[in-house]
Amino acid sequence: MIDFIDFKKKFYEVRDNRKTIRSILNSLMTLENDVLGALYTGATNYSSDRIQANREPDAAVIDALNTLQNDYNEKVRKLKSIKETDSEVERMIYETPGTTGEILTRYFMDGEQMKNIAKALNYSESHCWKLLRRALENLHKEVCKNE
Repeated sequence: MIDFIDFKKKFYEVRDNRKTIRSILNSLMTLENDVLGALYTGATNYSSDRIQANREPDAAVIDALNTLQNDYNEKVRKLKSIKETDSEVERMIYETPGTTGEILTRYFMDGEQMKNIAKALNYSESHCWKLLRRALENLHKEVCKNE
């Protein structure tokens, strides 16, 4: 049986992982532009001496594509790893109905600040924190009951 503090930590890890995922997705979107930009400036990992001596412009393109593919593969691997570890907590968040479910989703999945969530829901921030705490306690009881 998992204690409440460890259970709650899993939700905060999901929140942190969502930040990581957003960062990875942003870097994937700019990765291609960065590599292609490097082609135009000549700043590639491929030996510039060889490119100039042999006049091999394709070597820069090949190197840039390899760099892009390696970075892309690493980022996708990390995304899959995060998704696998977070799937159970995400399921609990998305299955929570009503306002409480919205608070859980916006706070843990979307990374919103509680003051913004409270404002959007027309609640006080302290009330939203109480709802979040109560939801976590109820989810913890449900998990412990099913074990």
